Amino acid sequence: MENHRGYIVGIGGHPMSGLWQLRLEPSDLESPVSVYIESGTGVRALAAAFGATEAAGDLQDKIKGQEIVFSVVHMGILEGFTPAADWDEAEYQREEYANEVANGEHAEVESPEIEEEGDDA
Repeated sequence: MENHRGYIVGIGGHPMSGLWQLRLEPSDLESPVSVYIESGTGVRALAAAFGATEAAGDLQDKIKGQEIVFSVVHMGILEGFTPAADWDEAEYQREEYANEVANGEHAEVESPEIEEEGDDA
């Protein structure tokens, strides 16, 4: 999973459609992108993160220009996000590494034995 950092440009969709489009201007990409966000829990999480209601005008007003760190799955669907102000890159890296170790993606490294001074007898 690759994280991106960017600003929210806007959001659009119909309440019963299942997926909405979240328009973002990532700082690490050359042009704005649109990603899909789940219209129920995804939109509620976005609204809650920035103190908005799900009403179209309030949501647009409160999220526009907000900076987020986000990841997208291969089909252009928002996998997750967090407000940039709450992001802790070091903590994220520690958790990712721990998950990789738990999934067997890193070989366990044994600590070398250290001989104590004076054990020559």
